[in-house]
Amino acid sequence: MNLAVAVLTLLPTDHCTDAFPRMDGTESLYERFNVVGFDPRGVPESRPGITCSPAKLYDTGLNRFPSTRAEYAAFVEHNRAAGEDTLTKTGPMLGHAGTKSAAEGVDAIRNALEEPWVSWFGLPCGTELGAVDASSHPDRVDRMVLAGAVDHARPIRQAMIEEAAATEDSLLRFSSWCHGSSECALHGQDVLARYDKLVRREVSPRASTGRAC
Repeated sequence: MNLAVAVLTLLPTDHCTDAFPRMDGTESLYERFNVVGFDPRGVPESRPGITCSPAKLYDTGLNRFPSTRAEYAAFVEHNRAAGEDTLTKTGPMLGHAGTKSAAEGVDAIRNALEEPWVSWFGLPCGTELGAVDASSHPDRVDRMVLAGAVDHARPIRQAMIEEAAATEDSLLRFSSWCHGSSECALHGQDVLARYDKLVRREVSPRASTGRAC
């Protein structure tokens, strides 16, 4: 029976170790694969975890959409201070929680289970891990399903611009649909104004878990 590694990192709070069995339509996979789900480094159930201070991360007085040079400088300084504080609390492991290091976790799984190769099922962030694992160990990957693939080779600035443009287009399409369809829960409301209000809403500091941020 083949080994399939399921990487379902959709949000920082997702737990891949127990998410995959709950997905509808996956029952037949267990007839052909031994499915292993794992939380990459830095994801909540991984150990050691990333420890941070909510008070350092979330400043309700900070403009998260800076429009002036001074606001941007304050935003950069806030991020730098939060990053340094997280590094102090977490230790050197923080420097090994990137995509490349997390992908090496799959190779550790292969070696621990004494498997020559694995098959991959990855969603959003998991697609990056799958692509990096395949490029680093091409002879140890059998089959891959990467849904909603993220191109890890693209410059981060390009990725952010393209994502922002796609999000804006989807929002405008949704607003147009809501305006003309009574099936929309926001029909008759100003959808774009509602969205802007949500964006401006203050973000309350989250309670620290002492694990991942």
